[in-house]
Amino acid sequence: MQEIQLRDMESSFRELVEKSVYGNEIVIMKDNEPIAKIIPFRKKLRRRLGTAKGLVVIKEGFKDIPEGFEDYIL
Repeated sequence: MQEIQLRDMESSFRELVEKSVYGNEIVIMKDNEPIAKIIPFRKKLRRRLGTAKGLVVIKEGFKDIPEGFEDYIL
């Protein structure tokens, strides 16, 4: 993680954005306090149906009410 003062950022903004593309986080500081962060934009992974097929097993008695919880049933 790289820190840079806000006043120094104007001259190197393009370079900082390029660094963030490669996974670097840049913290922008003002008066030695963090005020913002430049982070890489993560691409949204596309989910595929059926990838967990066979991995989830529902045991017999799953829907049974545990003893002592009868009062909580609507």
